[in-house]
Amino acid sequence: MTGFPTAPLIRRAGVRAAYRDAWGGRRHAVPEVVAAVMAALGLPIDTPAAVEASRRRLIARRWHRVLPPVVMAVEDVAGAVSVPLTLAATRSGVVLSWTLRAETGETRSGSVRVDSLPVIAARRIDGIRHETRRFVLPVAPPLGYHDVALDGLGDHPGTTTRLIVVPAVAFLPPGLVEGARRWGFSIQLYGLRSARNFGVGDFSDLAAFAEASARLGAAVVGLNPLHQRFPANPAHASPYAPSHRAFLDTAAIDPAAIDGFAGAAEIDAIRADPAFRATLARARAADLVDYPAVSKLKRPLFEALHRAFRASGDGAARPAFEAFRRSGGASLETYCRYEVLAERFADRGGWPAWPEPFHDPAAAAARAVATEAPESVEFYAWLQWQADRQLARAAKCAAASGMVPGLYRDLALGADGGGAETWANRALIATGASLGAPPDDWNRLGQDWGLPPYGPQALRDAAYAPFIETVRANMRHAGALRVDHVMSLLRLYWIPRGARADEGCYVRYRFDELAGIVALESRRARTMVVGEDLGTVPRGFRERLARAGILSYRLLFFEQEAPSVYRKPTHYPRQATVTVSTHDLATLAAWWRGEDIVLRATLGLFPDAETAARILDQRWRDRSGLIEALRREALIGPHEPEDDALTPSVMRAVHLFLARTPSMLMSVHLGDILGETAQINVPGTTDQHPNWRRKFEPAVETLESDESVRRVAAEIGATRAE
Repeated sequence: MTGFPTAPLIRRAGVRAAYRDAWGGRRHAVPEVVAAVMAALGLPIDTPAAVEASRRRLIARRWHRVLPPVVMAVEDVAGAVSVPLTLAATRSGVVLSWTLRAETGETRSGSVRVDSLPVIAARRIDGIRHETRRFVLPVAPPLGYHDVALDGLGDHPGTTTRLIVVPAVAFLPPGLVEGARRWGFSIQLYGLRSARNFGVGDFSDLAAFAEASARLGAAVVGLNPLHQRFPANPAHASPYAPSHRAFLDTAAIDPAAIDGFAGAAEIDAIRADPAFRATLARARAADLVDYPAVSKLKRPLFEALHRAFRASGDGAARPAFEAFRRSGGASLETYCRYEVLAERFADRGGWPAWPEPFHDPAAAAARAVATEAPESVEFYAWLQWQADRQLARAAKCAAASGMVPGLYRDLALGADGGGAETWANRALIATGASLGAPPDDWNRLGQDWGLPPYGPQALRDAAYAPFIETVRANMRHAGALRVDHVMSLLRLYWIPRGARADEGCYVRYRFDELAGIVALESRRARTMVVGEDLGTVPRGFRERLARAGILSYRLLFFEQEAPSVYRKPTHYPRQATVTVSTHDLATLAAWWRGEDIVLRATLGLFPDAETAARILDQRWRDRSGLIEALRREALIGPHEPEDDALTPSVMRAVHLFLARTPSMLMSVHLGDILGETAQINVPGTTDQHPNWRRKFEPAVETLESDESVRRVAAEIGATRAE
């Protein structure tokens, strides 16, 4: 390709060959990249014949369906629901029967003559005029997911649609609506230490941490994603590249909190084994989480407890488990079959490397797992049940301690290409591309996250079922949900397979529909929503988030009104969560000393040494600017700090600076107030840095007695309460 003769086709497909970068400049993807993204969308444009076939496919999507796959309506905006209805003009005289089946099962029906409806769009296709008319349902269904079907057209495609009625804005808890300003700690659950865990933070630690935090005045505990990683490959540590986002990480289960643990002879024998005890001691003492060792410790305990559960027959817990399994439906069963197969083919890796008969979960070979290994399938369902029960207990502990919103979960952008989620939804996944971000100040080479995207049209054709499942699952037992890279509601940066991270382009999604679903699930779960809107943010996007009731996510490091001039606390938005840094950036102490820049230079993450030197020089200017901002607020004296050192008083001043903002929530990373310098994750690295493995000090049991934690918490609490 040498040009863009297919530009209108590309634009109709939602692909944007040009975009505005982080510095306000205009970037253009090369034609070969655009063609590769179009091919990943199933719309090849490499030959004239392919262009014509893709053009006809797009026409068919729009004009050959009677009803679109999804119709979104906002509750109480118009009072009635309008459904677009498309037919060839030659059939406009037909009378159609319609049926509205509400989510509750209640049905309403009636009939309509097509030519009595107003025409809102028309197009001539192959000499035949096609018309879209507005059909207004005479009944307005409540919030929820409903189905509309038409009868009277024979086997004409697209005669049903999913009608989704959503609220105008997402949920906000009482207090925040009236003006309260709340704060809390953010942690990586795996990094919690305790005297009783197995070398990784677990749900019992979370409950204890929530109670201790509440006594320190916190109203929220922010968490890393709790998605299921890879039990068959425990070394796969990243919570942002999980196996399945709708299921919980079973590594976070506390075996000792499972019914039947105490006093069980088989459990006592496992724990008494000298090798077990030695491995446990090493795992607890280590400064980095040893995921394979933790798995080796917990797996025999889980298996023994599951055998005891099965042996109990129809005990009191069995009905609760069966109800949980029924509620999980086909999605839970498919996930469990994946895990059994992942064990069987553990030496091969993810499902694309499995034997071909097992690539499709609906294939006979994959379905046979349920009858060939029913106990193994049940084992994974039982683990999900235990994880859900333990997370529920932690949430109840937070609520009972007076925390509102309480647990604040995190939803990752996507799932690993070899995991259970992509296996279950393989027909909706664009395997020829991965998600990432274009170059910006923090990642000059761009980022390729290696996550395969959902195709926007394929997802819509599925009535957004995987998206709904994922959002709903992550709002469970949570008072708040952070949506990572929330720009995904509008657009995603696709990188074709084999291309560099700075060679991608954007693909559009339907913001109103995706944000509407988030708002609906938010209302139902009574879970507030925070959107991580960092990086290359489109113009006007934050305003759209605000109108949808989704909080912005503001980092101190980024909030500058001009280079090295920090925004005043009073200039932060009310509808936001504020924090110093995040998991992909330096801790406060490392940022202050420029250690993260030195680290990235050492790891080869800058184009050249000159770039690294320029960024380090800018860091010193930014640090001076932050010191000046703290002085302007009278949080430090005119001569503080000496030698530009990050003293405890300056660290407290930084947090009190954010505490003064009017923003609804403030998140305090535990590592920042403890002066930690080790970065949680360095984007662009895998084995070069111990990502997602570092543990916190102090242990959960000693959190409240740590003087630095107590003092900062008291000062933040007093400031936020003013």
